[in-house]
Amino acid sequence: MKNRVICMLLTLCVLLSVMPLAAFATGEGNARAGAQTTDDAVWKYETYGTGVQLVEYLGTAADVFVPSSVKVDGNDVKVVKLGDGIFENKDAITSVTLADGIAEIGKRAFYDCDALTCVLIPESLITIGENAFASCDT
Repeated sequence: MKNRVICMLLTLCVLLSVMPLAAFATGEGNARAGAQTTDDAVWKYETYGTGVQLVEYLGTAADVFVPSSVKVDGNDVKVVKLGDGIFENKDAITSVTLADGIAEIGKRAFYDCDALTCVLIPESLITIGENAFASCDT
């Protein structure tokens, strides 16, 4: 019996040693990505904590409304972050309205948005990343 337990423990150790370390990372190994089309844009997203972060905006609107949620596998999932550089160099954008529930704006999110004059920020916002509004002319 003792030999059997030792053998099982050794087998378990060998199995654990060959598993990728990413399997133990919180959230990283389970990251999902996708895209959602709204009336005037396509939003690319990735899972982020208990919600999603929007990582790319594909649109041409001057006035942009950032949605509070996106559909993931048919379910509404809350947008909690604007990803790093999401609107970087989008010179056509003049205003952005963030839906309530967004808690974080990533680094360089609005970097070099020359025409940007107004960003409506919800009370839910907690963090604004480094250089989020750097190189904006207005």
